[in-house]
Amino acid sequence: PRDKVSKYGIIDAEEFAPGLYRIRGVKEKPSIESAPSRLALVGRYVLTPEVFDHLEGVKPDGTGEIQLTDALQSMARDNRLLAVKLRGQRFDVGDWVDYLTANIYFALQDEDLRYDLIARLRELIPPSR
Repeated sequence: PRDKVSKYGIIDAEEFAPGLYRIRGVKEKPSIESAPSRLALVGRYVLTPEVFDHLEGVKPDGTGEIQLTDALQSMARDNRLLAVKLRGQRFDVGDWVDYLTANIYFALQDEDLRYDLIARLRELIPPSR
């Protein structure tokens, strides 16, 4: 979503087949105005061993750490980075509300939990007026 763009690495990419993208660049936690797209990296990668060559060229950041995003940016410059648009539901479990929402979402998918959970939630949520 637009309001969460600044929480993620956002890709600048060209779609070359339905749901497949050639990444031109990665912008880490951009402002809404400077985001190149609404396509976020979700921290799941399938990388070739080539990534290690790119990591060797990355300078440590201010905390002394080498950032994977910098290596991905280097791979993107060499046209060596692709992305697949995920379908389905995704939750950011680093965000408390999304973490709790994920638990409720998956509990509601389970026949053994669904009805008891709904009953409990109805007890907790005050009736609307």
